[in-house]
Amino acid sequence: MTKIDWKRKLSSRKLWAAVAGIVTGLAMVFGLDENTISTVAGAVVSVASVVAYIMAEGKVDAEGVKNAVDNVQDAVGSVQGMESSKPYDSWSPEGRKLYDDAMASLKAGERDE
Repeated sequence: MTKIDWKRKLSSRKLWAAVAGIVTGLAMVFGLDENTISTVAGAVVSVASVVAYIMAEGKVDAEGVKNAVDNVQDAVGSVQGMESSKPYDSWSPEGRKLYDDAMASLKAGERDE
């Protein structure tokens, strides 16, 4: 047995156009005036359009959030990989001194503020 995707079905414009047609037909059968029929049909189609738009935008936003999370996880993995490799140990003594002097200068500047 397959599971029915109700979100997709309820956001279908074809479904809501069919519902508007059925409601319009029933309204004619029961003798409602044309203004009421037009109002009800217009309301059904308008609500369906808004629901479909909101659901589509929600899906787009969810995909954007998923992509952002994936990018952050990739960045964290890269930083963790850099920490474990300790490139400082492979630098020349002159390179280490330049780095240490620059860091000391930055720290001294922070203390002055």
